[in-house]
Amino acid sequence: MKLFRKVLSAVAVLALVAAAIPANAKAASNVLDFEDGKLPAAVDLAKNSDGTIDGDPANLSVVDFEGSKRLRIEPTQSGIPKVKFNVTLLVGEENIGKVKGIQYDLVIEKPDDTTTTWNGGTVGGANAGINGAWVQGVEWTLQDDTKNISDPTPLKTTLNADFGFTNPDDAFFMFMNWANNGAINYIDNVQLLDADGNPLPLSGLDAAPAADTAAATTAPKTGVQSYAIVFGIGAIAMLGGAVIFRKRRTIEA
Repeated sequence: MKLFRKVLSAVAVLALVAAAIPANAKAASNVLDFEDGKLPAAVDLAKNSDGTIDGDPANLSVVDFEGSKRLRIEPTQSGIPKVKFNVTLLVGEENIGKVKGIQYDLVIEKPDDTTTTWNGGTVGGANAGINGAWVQGVEWTLQDDTKNISDPTPLKTTLNADFGFTNPDDAFFMFMNWANNGAINYIDNVQLLDADGNPLPLSGLDAAPAADTAAATTAPKTGVQSYAIVFGIGAIAMLGGAVIFRKRRTIEA
């Protein structure tokens, strides 16, 4: 009987703990790897002040490509796509001053060609200057003369020591491909870095508003755990064991 009461007490404690933890607690992460299959609200095409697209109105999506889920940037007019990574949404307004760089993996695909041909551009920073100026960043170039899908290439841009994000309403890094050749760009493993080159925790990985109800109700594949279910199963198992134990003791008596 005493053991039975102890088991019931343990079950009650577990039930209280489960109730205190959100059913969909998202694990913290310092990398945007797109493995949940969703396009975060922090990633979008660059827009002018009047709301029109700045650059090529490319299609943005998250797809399975070359063994990983990646951000797909597909130009629609063979122009220059401009994609913004919203720093404020990714790290929170209170942390934008800590962001000094960005790194990511880039793959280039030219579906209609035998090679990728030349591609190049920059990932600059906006409102990162002393007076909120545009910072060009390190230019990148990527070319493969043997195949039309390049190997994943790690790229990194770091702001100068005297530059930093100051305006939370308009702080972002912007990816551009200047090749103007219709190449499809794939970005993966995005990290925002502090002054020492360490990745900062990302808090803004929520998906952009879904276009349809089915997409909105699809559960993420990674990064979410239902703790309430785990504790509930454990509690039921313990309670069932305690009841069986009690019945055995009654029969033996």
